[in-house]
Amino acid sequence: MRELIAQPLLDAWSRAGDAGSAAAALFTLLAALSIVVAIQSLKSSERAARFDVFTAILSLLEPYRSARHLVERRLAAGASADDFKRLCRKDRETLDDLARAYDQVGLLVKHGTVPLEFLLDFYSRPLVVAWNRLGNHLMRERRRRRQPGHMKKFETLAWLANGHRRKSHSGEETLIVDCCELEDWPDAWKK
Repeated sequence: MRELIAQPLLDAWSRAGDAGSAAAALFTLLAALSIVVAIQSLKSSERAARFDVFTAILSLLEPYRSARHLVERRLAAGASADDFKRLCRKDRETLDDLARAYDQVGLLVKHGTVPLEFLLDFYSRPLVVAWNRLGNHLMRERRRRRQPGHMKKFETLAWLANGHRRKSHSGEETLIVDCCELEDWPDAWKK
């Protein structure tokens, strides 16, 4: 980029024979340098904004680390809604909070605030594991409440995380609790 700006300016400077031409060349050089500085500043601002978003997501999800461990310790993959009901009240509340956090992050991904690739790089396994253990309970709650969108963003993230895991982490846990309503996932974001 610098070469694209610098060479024409150097050519103009070398052709400047009088004071007026030299002043024009100097003005052009200063303008070009200002553009380069502005572009660098924008790139730096973009990196800082991305860093802020990524840090905010980690800050949102890392407090649920113990809940992620709890879901694996207390519920088997494919756990039924009744298995969830047998947990003590405190554990049920903790796991409901975890599901809610994943649903909220799903909303941020849906609206482009959080890059899906970033989330899947770090949280694809926890998303799949949590849906495998909580999915039957959450789907029963969805039917009980008559709210078809209840935890749909979490379900969609789990489905997308599953695809990521199949490509990048073959042989590790993938979805066993069916997300059959999500055959065409972009439409799922619209609901």
